[in-house]
Amino acid sequence: MAKHETDVTSLVFGVLFLGLAGLWALVRYDALSLPAASVVAPIVLILAGAAGLVLSLRRGVRRP
Repeated sequence: MAKHETDVTSLVFGVLFLGLAGLWALVRYDALSLPAASVVAPIVLILAGAAGLVLSLRRGVRRP
């Protein structure tokens, strides 16, 4: 199988979608209360953004 470059945009939106869906499930099934979710939601956004930054910076550095 041939290697291909990572699609950073798709990865970031995938992490974001997965995090928000997980957050919804935790609130829906009472594993997490809504005030606590207001702390977890920004963490999901920060992780998605950090993943995008790391992959973008890593993508800019090419090794021969």
